[in-house]
Amino acid sequence: MSHCSRVQEVSPHLVSVDYTKNELSSAQNPFRHAPRASFDSLLVEIISIIFIDCLEGDTCFGPRTGREWLKLAMADIIPQLDCSDIIRIDQDVAKSSLCSSLKTSFDSLPAEITSVIFEHYVHCAHSPEQPHSPLTLGKICGRWRQIAWSTPNLWTHLPIYHRHSMSPTHVELAEEWLSRSGTLPLVIEFSSFCDGFCPEHAVVLSCNQMLEVLGRCSDRWTDLSLIVPYDSLKGLILPLVSCALHHFSLSLAWNNDHHFQLDRHPGISSFSNFTSEIVEFCCVSGIDLDWTCLTNLTIDHLSNIGFVLQVFRSAPNLAKCTLKDIRDYHPETSTIFGQEIVTCPVLDSLDVSFGSPESPEDLFSALSLPALKHLSFRSSQISVIEFSVDDLTLFLEQSSCALTSLVIDEWEFEQGTLILLLPFLFSLTKLHIFRSEDYDYDNHIFYRLLADPSQSSTRFLPTLSSTALPYLPSIETFTWEGYGPYPWETLPGLLKSVVPNAASHLRPLKFIKIDCITTPARNPYIPVHVLQQLQVAEYSDVKFEFTMYNPKHSRQAGVDLWKASQDRIEMSGDIV
Repeated sequence: MSHCSRVQEVSPHLVSVDYTKNELSSAQNPFRHAPRASFDSLLVEIISIIFIDCLEGDTCFGPRTGREWLKLAMADIIPQLDCSDIIRIDQDVAKSSLCSSLKTSFDSLPAEITSVIFEHYVHCAHSPEQPHSPLTLGKICGRWRQIAWSTPNLWTHLPIYHRHSMSPTHVELAEEWLSRSGTLPLVIEFSSFCDGFCPEHAVVLSCNQMLEVLGRCSDRWTDLSLIVPYDSLKGLILPLVSCALHHFSLSLAWNNDHHFQLDRHPGISSFSNFTSEIVEFCCVSGIDLDWTCLTNLTIDHLSNIGFVLQVFRSAPNLAKCTLKDIRDYHPETSTIFGQEIVTCPVLDSLDVSFGSPESPEDLFSALSLPALKHLSFRSSQISVIEFSVDDLTLFLEQSSCALTSLVIDEWEFEQGTLILLLPFLFSLTKLHIFRSEDYDYDNHIFYRLLADPSQSSTRFLPTLSSTALPYLPSIETFTWEGYGPYPWETLPGLLKSVVPNAASHLRPLKFIKIDCITTPARNPYIPVHVLQQLQVAEYSDVKFEFTMYNPKHSRQAGVDLWKASQDRIEMSGDIV
């Protein structure tokens, strides 16, 4: 898959607004009817409910669409009517005996009230699947158009996406749209990239024209999402700087993987004076930004670890970071710090997936996260990548962090080496282990060590003294999901581990979830003696959730392994 295709998948929630054709049907849009069928024949009580909801923010104006809150208001007054058809309701109301005394004209309402209703129609009823464009309101009648055109709050969200970005009038329409927004803060979403139908130079030229228009009001940006070619940003100048940019998303559209991965490109400097709390990048190998306010960072397809290390060093308030598909095509850039360890002081959540076995060393050898609480470490590839646990232990040692949550795939490490992580997990409360392949795993040394260290080889670990607590003494939630059966014999020991030559320790487990992706032929069932041990009163506060999924139908409902194991035991004549 090319990265041009990849960036199209990055933001599936983005939906284009067709300025000439993208309108809701009459059945979807309560404002689509002619004036007589819009609000002219509604009862005073109905309109008053709409106004109350509008001013007080009741649930009718929450996540529901414009049609739904209108139906609800009508249902409160006329519950006996079928509210599925707005026109029928209008006709029924027109025939009612109260029509002559209680009918009012929506068009006679003050423009201030009408504009507030329009705002709720455009903003509260907006959804990516069914966007409510303010242009629709202008097509009802002249008065509606006049009110909509002069209500700046209707024009604060400008979405222009790929299938419309090459329209001959898209620049003019954007200029007119933005002019109607007055001086209000703006949400901008713009996407344009080469898809094979337009030559690259034409796409870049179109992007340059649109970005110039958008840049004229860059001081009002609060949310900016761009999917554009790299070349369209090289000469972009933004003289006006936004002090209120909250979310910044940038995906660079490349013609092919080679241009992005191997070619060296200068960093993007157009946004060097901008700061944002939430930043999302895709296929971006370098960009200048004021990182001081950054709290949440996501980078998809990271090809330059040196870039993210620079961000870590410059972002003192960064608290959450997600790095997807790290492949360091320029490892020399990650060594620019020499022997210096980059410290990100308050980052407490790191989700990272690697696309090459060397990338963990390049990142973790130069990084320290002393405040880290949550760590997710995975491969981004379907094919097998074997990581060295030494990279992870080095990182945890130099970070001196107190992890409380860990997500990891045991298949991605050399057999038996996961036990090397245990000395660093004393404060861990949540452990989520994946097994991405079905195999016999060295007699499950990791799980046997958790149950009883004396039963497993601990040549890699310091010997536990008789007064020490077992490994993972603070664990509260244990989740395991993978291919093949789970080593059930070790489960009672996970709950109550034995310390050599000392009393057992009851771990504070509250929830154990085990999902086996396998078939009955692999005998995934829980043995009778394990079921008996799990049913004792000592574990009555622990919630068990054991499920088996068929590998060929893993998305279908699974089988309750606890019940299936009990049924199987009863059929054999044993007693649980």
